[in-house]
Amino acid sequence: MRASASSREIAESSQLVLRRALTVRSAGSPPTCRRRCEAGRSAGLHGESGRVRRLALLAYVVLGVIIASRHDYYTNLAIVSRVVSAVVATALWPLLVFGASLHLNLGQL
Repeated sequence: MRASASSREIAESSQLVLRRALTVRSAGSPPTCRRRCEAGRSAGLHGESGRVRRLALLAYVVLGVIIASRHDYYTNLAIVSRVVSAVVATALWPLLVFGASLHLNLGQL
């Protein structure tokens, strides 16, 4: 019982420290990007960076699918472990480029 009380106390004290830090920072800090965007000064720049991130993520996933399919991770996806292997290979495709094998054997899944 004491362990849960101490973890609760730690959580409450860390929240208090975080609130104080945010209060001190917001009192004397320059306007943040959100405040500038709401004011309309840099809304275009903020939107472009979001588009670039989405485009980069899309390119990463497309490259992952292409490379994983070239290493035969998308053949015979009837078994759950092969589906998991295909997802992992798509996410970690740079390892495939360097020759790692991500074929997972999860038993009879």
